[in-house]
Amino acid sequence: MHGREIASDATGSERADNGKVLLEQRRRTALDRLNSELSDYRDCRVVYDAKHTEQLSVPADKIDPSSLEDFLFDDDAVYGFFVAVQYAAETNPSGKVNRKMFSKTLHRSYQKLTLLKIKHLDELIRLHLHYGLPLTDLWNMFKNCRTVTDVDQ
Repeated sequence: MHGREIASDATGSERADNGKVLLEQRRRTALDRLNSELSDYRDCRVVYDAKHTEQLSVPADKIDPSSLEDFLFDDDAVYGFFVAVQYAAETNPSGKVNRKMFSKTLHRSYQKLTLLKIKHLDELIRLHLHYGLPLTDLWNMFKNCRTVTDVDQ
């Protein structure tokens, strides 16, 4: 008889089972390590307020930073952002929408709020899908950017 006889004994089966167990243990260890590394970001929340209008751009009167900041504190979030297709006078540093983001009231600073456009959100999602955008980069953007011009740069 030509060919090889295939033996199926208990030790071969046990080895296969042990291999599966080892792979599962390695997978769990890797997941535990990843979860540990992400623990700093796991409970970080971001709140947003999506704006819509029939006009070409959202007027500054529809943007209420104090309301979003209240929501940020109530929800124990780290950052908040408005999102719209376009804001009125968004590129004008002295435009009303930008002035609102830099309030000079005693109790409000809005330092954790950002104006994003839909195209920015789309770009962030694409970057994440194609390159795995790290959370630290996202947090840096929220920390350093308040206006559309800041985000564009």
